[in-house]
Amino acid sequence: MILPAIIALGLWLWRVKGEPLLAVHLLVVCIGALTMNVSMKSLLDRERPTLFPPRGLYAWASYPSGHLILTTALYFTGALMLRRAFGWRWPFVVASLMVAITCYSRLYLSVHWPTDLVGGMLIGLVWLIGSWKAFTSYDARRRARRAIA
Repeated sequence: MILPAIIALGLWLWRVKGEPLLAVHLLVVCIGALTMNVSMKSLLDRERPTLFPPRGLYAWASYPSGHLILTTALYFTGALMLRRAFGWRWPFVVASLMVAITCYSRLYLSVHWPTDLVGGMLIGLVWLIGSWKAFTSYDARRRARRAIA
């Protein structure tokens, strides 16, 4: 459900705001997080908790939490983008709250072990840092080339 929203936001950033790099950055973060979720679950294949009867359809493996991979990487990428563009700090509070709410929901629904959540956050954090460094260094090189020309 998040991918169509990111595609729409990306198209708006690209076409209306003239920010293709931001659009591609958000799309790469989203698709990368979704891909890591599928890859890690396929490789590790950990059983979901059976403490309570399942509430919903959970056919995939438990580890890591894909919700937290995506939430951590995407919300904090957005917070970093808003910090750089406007100097705002409040988006980090929103991103932190979204991660906390997601953690709570995954535990409340009994669909993840606590270690699944920690693993998902760590993978999301690594993806966040790696993608942020890649895009910001590319943007810095691009701006430097423009300044020379």
